[in-house]
Amino acid sequence: MTKQTTQTLEPLMADELCPRCGSAAVRVADVTLSDDALLFDCRECGFEWGELLRDLMA
Repeated sequence: MTKQTTQTLEPLMADELCPRCGSAAVRVADVTLSDDALLFDCRECGFEWGELLRDLMA
């Protein structure tokens, strides 16, 4: 019997505020191969947004 290891990945924290509630509890929810396809989510209100929305709101 082989011993299986499980890997726990910590979410990457983002240095920005949630556009909905203003919370700083934002993390990178999905990392893809291109930087323009990042998906963020807020741990306070659950709002998810991508790079396009972030750029439009800046």
